[in-house]
Amino acid sequence: GSFNPGASDESIWAFTTNNTDTTFIAAITNSPDEFDGTNGTISGTGLTAGTTAVDFSRGFANPDGGIYIGTRLSSAFSNFGALIGDTDNNWTSDNSDGEQFLPFDATVFATSSSVTITGNEGWRMLSLPVTGGDVEDVSDDTPVQGIDGGNDASAAANFFINTASDGTGQDGYAEPTNATTAWGDGLGFILYFFDNTTNGSSELPVVLDASGTEPVGDVSVTLSDTYTLVGNPYSSHIEQDDIVGNDTGVGVNDGLVSPISVWNDGTSSFDTYNFGEENEISDWQGFFIQRNSSSTTSLTIPATARTDSTAEVAQFSKRAIPSIRKIELSMEGPEGLMDNGNKLYFTEISNEGRDAFDGAKLNSLAGAPTLAFLQNFENEDELLVQDARNFDIGEEQNYQLVLNDAGVSGEYTISWPVINNIPEGWDVTFTDLDNGNTVNMKDETSYTFEVAAQQKRIPGSVLLPPAIRAKASEANDVRFNITIVPGTAVSTEDEDFGPTEFALDQNFPNPFNPTTNIRYNIPEAGQVNLTVFNILGQNVRTLVSGRQSAGSHTVSFDASNLSSGVYIYQLRFGSNILTRKLTLIK
Repeated sequence: GSFNPGASDESIWAFTTNNTDTTFIAAITNSPDEFDGTNGTISGTGLTAGTTAVDFSRGFANPDGGIYIGTRLSSAFSNFGALIGDTDNNWTSDNSDGEQFLPFDATVFATSSSVTITGNEGWRMLSLPVTGGDVEDVSDDTPVQGIDGGNDASAAANFFINTASDGTGQDGYAEPTNATTAWGDGLGFILYFFDNTTNGSSELPVVLDASGTEPVGDVSVTLSDTYTLVGNPYSSHIEQDDIVGNDTGVGVNDGLVSPISVWNDGTSSFDTYNFGEENEISDWQGFFIQRNSSSTTSLTIPATARTDSTAEVAQFSKRAIPSIRKIELSMEGPEGLMDNGNKLYFTEISNEGRDAFDGAKLNSLAGAPTLAFLQNFENEDELLVQDARNFDIGEEQNYQLVLNDAGVSGEYTISWPVINNIPEGWDVTFTDLDNGNTVNMKDETSYTFEVAAQQKRIPGSVLLPPAIRAKASEANDVRFNITIVPGTAVSTEDEDFGPTEFALDQNFPNPFNPTTNIRYNIPEAGQVNLTVFNILGQNVRTLVSGRQSAGSHTVSFDASNLSSGVYIYQLRFGSNILTRKLTLIK
């Protein structure tokens, strides 16, 4: 393309080839070595022959160029700013005086990102990693029909956005206005891939790519009642925990509901991921999110949420968090149809009533059978993908499970592959109410049963997305019950320190709201400082400052006046320093 800078400009363009494992980027500049404004002359030798750079002088006699020899953070173009601004002597130049080649300012002007669609025919949930993305960004790689300006406007649409899921009409699903009109940064879409060679289609796998500029700065998305199809707007992965609503102190992350739901074509089900578990959302990934109430009108995906991680959406963190207990359920039926993502969840801010960790159940995009928890809130039955209770339950808990067989008869298996942080003293029992069979879930890993379908299987049009939220009125009767009888919960953080050990425990609970305990040990009497900082390194609270005796100490931290987020607490004893992170979720 063309490049026409002003005579006084000093700009630098950096570039690398896409989908390569290079460890350098080349750079060009239109500024001269030395410009004498009085005499109007240019001195210096500029580039020398054989230099890996480009002469982009546009009238200047001796433009500079250089090669970056540092290590790239990742292939994500969002990291170019950090590379170009590197002042640690990683830039070299070939001009006569050997001066360092460093920029004054830098702007990422283009990006190219791709994703490979594998598997079988069906829906995928996606997001464009460029600002102002439109249908043409993907229709050059795979047919998009039913859209004005697309491949076949007369055919049934296979491309939908959802900015306003309210449970009525088309439940928020709508085709974009046309192939060249953007629907908004930070919004996701679903696209049906045909896996054939008919009417311009290609057999899978298919590579989608999008070229343009990723959003500059934070991205805000208007939320509907109650679900919105959101997407990662950047060409790099983002931290899920950095996404926040605009309703300070309400629900999870200032007005949101946990978990988010991500369609997994490989299992024909939604996977669910909770806030507070350090999950990452990959580029090109769309996801459904629910707001806590009508007072939450938008969410923000900050630019600082971007990471250089290579994790994908299906490889989120599975670490055990001391202040969260969970049991994950998975169901597999005939024809390999599955339903994952159902969870029993226990947090410090949850209870038997409705709270921000009670996530509603979504219908399968593939029309597959689903499992869901049945809860009654305010005299109305609701289906949940996650039923949340308090971290330390004080009495027997019962969970009702309903099966929507979707007209599929045969053998089914429900398993519980994840049981995290459940105290040894808790009894957890799974009961089949149809035949009275009972399974100890701590001794067994699954339960197999037969289903004589009560629903009629109506294929209909595969291109018509189902209603988003599963309705209790459309489900089968309650089939299963899970009973939990609590014993005495023993904290995993309650281990004794050695008498000469300098140690700092992880705060408990964590995440917390609004109080948590911090336990530490000092080997001998001396001056102790325990301080809490925000992520900018600013002191927000000094918990301990003074002389203490040797041994174990516990301090309570009340964060009632602080905002939700990640904080750092630091223990100092003499020249020894220990640091840990804590997470406040209001």
